[in-house]
Amino acid sequence: MQIPPMFDTHVHLRVGEMMEAVVSLVARYCQVAVVMPNTAKITTGAQVARHRDEIRIIAARAGYPDSWPLMTVMLTDDTDPADVATWPDAGIIAGKYYPAELYPHGGVSDLGKISDVLSEMGRVGIAFSGHIERAGVHPLIAEQVAIPDFRRLADRGDIRVVFEHASTIEALKAVADYPHAAATITPQHLRLTADDVYDASRENIRYEHNWCRPVAKTPEDREALRVAAMSGNPKIFFGSDFAPHLAFSKANIPPPAGCACYPAALSVLADMFAQYGRLDWLTDFTSGYAAGFYGIQLAQNISSLTIIEKEWRVLEYISVGSQGELIVPWLAGEILPFSVVLR
Repeated sequence: MQIPPMFDTHVHLRVGEMMEAVVSLVARYCQVAVVMPNTAKITTGAQVARHRDEIRIIAARAGYPDSWPLMTVMLTDDTDPADVATWPDAGIIAGKYYPAELYPHGGVSDLGKISDVLSEMGRVGIAFSGHIERAGVHPLIAEQVAIPDFRRLADRGDIRVVFEHASTIEALKAVADYPHAAATITPQHLRLTADDVYDASRENIRYEHNWCRPVAKTPEDREALRVAAMSGNPKIFFGSDFAPHLAFSKANIPPPAGCACYPAALSVLADMFAQYGRLDWLTDFTSGYAAGFYGIQLAQNISSLTIIEKEWRVLEYISVGSQGELIVPWLAGEILPFSVVLR
C-alpha cells in the first residue's frame, strides 16, 4: 500500500544538536509538520523565520528539501494583538496555548487575559492550538477537569480551535459539539493505557518512555479514540506529539513528559487501522483531513511511502551530537508487524 508522506500536526523538533538529530527522522515520514514553539521559545512572529530556516536547512541536508515546516507561536499573557496581525504573512498557522501553571517556561495564566489576542487570531485566520490540561490534579484527570476551559474558548465561535492530543472520551464529546473545533490523536494514545505507564499505585511512573502529557488513560478511552480516528470524521486527524528527550533525562524521577514516537509512529498506525479493517482510510487520517482543516495544498509530485505487512524491529537508540548522547525512541527494540519503505 502506498500513501503520501504524512501531515503531522504536532511535533517538537528541539534546538541545537537535538534538532540536528531529529529533523531528518521526521522529514523521512512527513511532507508537512506543524512545529511547536516551546523549546525554541517562539513568542513573537519575528522569531519564526530563523527557526523555520534552520529546520529546512537540516532537512535539505538530509535529503528532504521538499519537507515543509509550518510554524506556531506560543501564546503568553503578554502576546500583542498587533503582532498577531503579522502572523499570516510570516507563515504562522496557529497560536499554541499552554496553561502557565503546567508549563514553567511560560504560557497563559487565564484565557481572559488574551481575549483581544484571540479576537485578532480569529480575524486573520490563525487557529488556536490547545494543550488542554489543569495543573494541581493527578495527570489521569488533568484533561477532563480542563474541558470547561476548552468550552469557554470554543463558545466564542470566532476562532478555529484544535484540542491537541485528545486522550479521553470527554475530549471527543467536547470537540463534537463545535463545528469549528478539531482534535488531534497520537499513536501513543491509540496503543497505550495507564497500565503501560504507571505501576499499580498509579503514582509511580514505571515505563518512562510511555510517559507523556496528557498521559494515556483507560481502555474505554483508548477504544473511543480508535473509533474516532477511523470514523472518517474530517475533524479528527493525526498529530504525533513527537517529543524526544535524551536518555539520561528520561531516566530521572520523575522523567520529563514526551514520547519520541518516530520511527514507530506510522507502523503503529498502519497496524491499528489494519486490525479494524480501515487501512484504506489511513491517508485521510494522516494527511488529508489536516490539510483540509488548515487550508494547505499538499504536493502531488512527491515520493510516496510504501506500507508492507512485514515485521521489523524498532531502533534501539538515536545518536545525538558528538558526545555519545542518545535518544531512546518509543517502542525501542519491539517488533512491529508493518514496515514502512521510506521515500
